[in-house]
Amino acid sequence: MRLAQHTVKLPPNANNDPPKVIDDWLWIDYHDRINVLVEDPNNPSSFLILQQTKYALDSEISLAVVGGIIEPTISKAADATAMASGAMTEGAG
Repeated sequence: MRLAQHTVKLPPNANNDPPKVIDDWLWIDYHDRINVLVEDPNNPSSFLILQQTKYALDSEISLAVVGGIIEPTISKAADATAMASGAMTEGAG
């Protein structure tokens, strides 16, 4: 795992306020990740996403696909597939 401190300049908001600069954005570089895009069984042209709350966002709700960390011990495609299935089970709750 690697940690770094970045300076981040956010884009202007809808009110055209000056862009906000965050001088102490903590950046964590961790293991590989897997994201699972799940097709809606009731509507094959749509995909299922998670609705969640993130503390760093101004809005109360954010949307995301199911995902998780692939531990370094996982090396086979079958293991990654099992991890993706587990992430989906955990995300679907």
